[in-house]
Amino acid sequence: MTYRFRFAFLCVLLPISLSAQSDKVMMQGFYWDVTPGAVWYDTLAHYAPLLHRVGFDAIWFPPPSKGAAGAFDVGYTPYDYYDLGEFDSAAGDNTSGTGQYIPTRYGTRAGLERAIHAYKSRGMEVYADMVLNHRSGGRLEVNPHATHFKNRGGGSDYSPDGIHTYTAFPLTHGSGRVAWPEGQGHHYFFPNAIRNPSNTGDFFSNTQLAGFHQMYSNYFGYDNALHNGDGSNLPLGDSLMAWGNWLVEEIGFDGFRFDFVKGIHPEYFKRFMNHGAMSGKYAVHELFDGDMNRLKTYLNQISGSHREGAVFDFNLRFAYKEMSDGGNGWDIRNLHTRALFTQSGVSWNRIATFVDNHDFDRLNYNGQVGADGHSPVVNKKAQAYAHMLTHPGLATVWWRDYMIYGMRNRIGKLVMIRKAYASGGLRILTAFTDASGSFQAPQWSGNASDDPKQVYVAQRLGHNNQGNNQSGLIVAINKHSSFPIDVWVTSQIWKPAAGQTTKLYDITGNTTYQPTVYPDGRVLIKTQPNSYHVFVPLSYTLDEVVNVAVTEFDLPTADLRIGDTFTPRIQVENRSTFATGMVEFVFQLRDSLNVIVHTDTLRRASMQAGNAYNFTFSSVQFHQAGEFHLEAYHTYASDQDSTDNLIRYTIQVSDTTQIYPFRVDGIRSEGSYQTIAIKQNDNTGFGLGKDIRSVHIAESADSLYVFIEGYLLLTDADGFGLMLDMTEKQGLSAGTPITRVPNGSYYLNTSHSGHTSFAFDFEVDYGFALFGAQSGRTSLSMADFTQTPSVGQLIVPVAQSPLSNGTPVTGVNGIRYAFTKSTEVGSGLEMVLPKSAFGLDSGQLRIFAFVVSNTAYYSNVLVPGDAVGTAGTNQNFGFNTDFSALPTGGPFHSGWMRYGDGISDVSVDRKEDSTPKGIRLWQNYPNPFNPSTVIGFQLVGAQGYAHVQARLTVYDILGREVAVLVDGLMQAGAHSVTFDASNLTSGIYIYKLEAGGDTVTRRMTLIK
Repeated sequence: MTYRFRFAFLCVLLPISLSAQSDKVMMQGFYWDVTPGAVWYDTLAHYAPLLHRVGFDAIWFPPPSKGAAGAFDVGYTPYDYYDLGEFDSAAGDNTSGTGQYIPTRYGTRAGLERAIHAYKSRGMEVYADMVLNHRSGGRLEVNPHATHFKNRGGGSDYSPDGIHTYTAFPLTHGSGRVAWPEGQGHHYFFPNAIRNPSNTGDFFSNTQLAGFHQMYSNYFGYDNALHNGDGSNLPLGDSLMAWGNWLVEEIGFDGFRFDFVKGIHPEYFKRFMNHGAMSGKYAVHELFDGDMNRLKTYLNQISGSHREGAVFDFNLRFAYKEMSDGGNGWDIRNLHTRALFTQSGVSWNRIATFVDNHDFDRLNYNGQVGADGHSPVVNKKAQAYAHMLTHPGLATVWWRDYMIYGMRNRIGKLVMIRKAYASGGLRILTAFTDASGSFQAPQWSGNASDDPKQVYVAQRLGHNNQGNNQSGLIVAINKHSSFPIDVWVTSQIWKPAAGQTTKLYDITGNTTYQPTVYPDGRVLIKTQPNSYHVFVPLSYTLDEVVNVAVTEFDLPTADLRIGDTFTPRIQVENRSTFATGMVEFVFQLRDSLNVIVHTDTLRRASMQAGNAYNFTFSSVQFHQAGEFHLEAYHTYASDQDSTDNLIRYTIQVSDTTQIYPFRVDGIRSEGSYQTIAIKQNDNTGFGLGKDIRSVHIAESADSLYVFIEGYLLLTDADGFGLMLDMTEKQGLSAGTPITRVPNGSYYLNTSHSGHTSFAFDFEVDYGFALFGAQSGRTSLSMADFTQTPSVGQLIVPVAQSPLSNGTPVTGVNGIRYAFTKSTEVGSGLEMVLPKSAFGLDSGQLRIFAFVVSNTAYYSNVLVPGDAVGTAGTNQNFGFNTDFSALPTGGPFHSGWMRYGDGISDVSVDRKEDSTPKGIRLWQNYPNPFNPSTVIGFQLVGAQGYAHVQARLTVYDILGREVAVLVDGLMQAGAHSVTFDASNLTSGIYIYKLEAGGDTVTRRMTLIK
């Protein structure tokens, strides 16, 4: 609801008396659906130095606990409160099946604690987003109240049958704390046997307690039973108070932002914040309400804790939104009374102001609207920040505004101004008043009827030390799109002696105009259109930091040889408080006599403060052996710190006649490699960013070298699979299910017992799960099928990892990958296999390489060759693929090749594309998507027929049919349909096209 106010033309606004301390500022350190892959805590830690330099006092972290959606959960449906990403545990009492921990969307507990330390070590406070109302991700259990939730839209209390609800939380694999075994969990949700067993709908709903609370009205379907009707603790309320104390005492948080406080009794919050280590900590409450009286009422309701809680000033934020959307017609005098800090009796330290947050700006990490309610401040946003950052309260800066939307310099300067000069009382100089005393009414030089609607001028009075003002400012905001506007106002400070003047200037740099303060305090403020200014005396300055650091050299991955070409890359970080101007970077190569033999120069016009950049110089080729010195530096003239201006390394270039010419570096640069398999078509079956182009093999006297040319993402669960068949070894015969292999990982030992029946059309002796990149981590596992039963092990790429017979399966540093370099031909995964590991010096082998998920979901297109999977019993396409039973069109492996005296008798499979000719199914767009996406396909009719019987269906990852998009006779040709997944949850979905006797499947990802 929008609230407007009328203004009396004669009213007095007295200055608000505030502390001499400069007003504080907080960063909201996340946004809706930030980048997944457990990297966000690293991002927060990286920017800690910048935020400290600029002057931020605190940062608000995302919810830290493991959520119901695992690595994609934004944290507002907690699953295991004490699992901060260090347990092998997921919703539904599941595990990864690999024995490895499952991080949260944002990272691990260790990453969280490192990020917290990065801020606290700099004197900043860190607040946790606290979600007390909800819990989700439980297992089904019998609930006597389930009938109330049979038709509800979701949540823990959702009942699929009127008998069960998802309210059991045994946490077998997790922290084990706040755990409810099956049959007990429903006692901790509403309704339950003790409180409101009949779910009458009026149990402490929004008709009670001041009329705007929504306690236990079961709107979300997963309400925690924290307290009873008068706010007295129930058992879960006690448990979460202990959890909050643990977050402060053990993890190191300094306070909380409480989510959805309308659903929790104020008396509970007071006890919460008085408990243990939380006593005296900061807490700000999200009362999502624009009614000023309700905000004030709520502040009174939570009064009484050792440190009284604060609220976000939604009323002021709604005024910013009105200014954004209202154009020239909106009256800026609305700002005079729309803020809590202008209300008598409201202490400034109980107010948190903001322009936008995750509830109003709901763009995800791909820039797509990720949730309903997206309504950001778009226009006049700089003016809104100028107002907020010069006025009282804890000003909260929105991460996307500062880091993403190009406002880093402007917001950063306003924060620095706030920390230096925004203190003391507030006086709105353009507010109408009588002419008594020294505070005279403003006088408008232009249109006296319209100008007051466009320009806002206020003054912070600063603090006075023995008659010498050391702070204070005048902020002037002109929201008109095209008119400069002037106004005479009265400054209470900086009044010079009779006959003298005080000159001011705009410390933001938005105008060169310098106002003059006369002895009676009168000063003419000139404002530019669609702009803002902060005027201070000429003696006021800001302590800006200017420092560009060369931080890292991208060195060669192995020793260089004569004839090699090296491409120098450096990493540079702008450690300044603002963006740089033109910066020149120089690379030099010196020989052993310190003579420069190569040089190159790059120029970059601007670098954002706090960001790291990678720069690539021109390549250099080495024509002689010996020692060389690499050095890189910059010539940024205004840099204040020369200690990190220069970076230098020494490298060796070897004579190629004295060493064996193989380097394991993830780059296929050796000429000895022979191609044994090539990609057969353009569809990998796993979407963009994952592919295998070809497979290659080479041999030295003691080792085999395997190179898979392709690329993967580091942020999902797909990887490379590799199977070896050797004539001299006896492994699993063709058609034998692989099943689970103890101590293996990913598809070699999948967590799902139903995904272990896949088989191959050739004998399998050894299998490798190559860098299944789950949650941004890489690992390597192998299985030895020549033993009975089969055994597996994890492999450490940088060390010798012995087989069960004690021989190393790889040499030291025997595995290297460059599969994220998707634009570079000849990059991928390279590994060396010592022949001693297999006890063989010669023989024949064949290789099968493919893209596979960690759960053994196979790509529909394999290298070499391709295969369209058929549905298993659960309608999962690609699971349990029986490669031995496929129709003619294979093989799905290389031909036999002989090794022992150089690779020979290689037969490369170059068969024709066997993709069904009758249909084509394209990847959906966009992907990932929310909530709708477009699926394109093509139908080809049989000879003489213009129509095709077609069916296009969508399945969830468990094989359940969730949508039928096409089912009937369609004209041959290209078609597209829109799939709306508004009623589905986040996850991976399979879509299948059946037509003319052919079937093609693809998968897509829904992220909400």
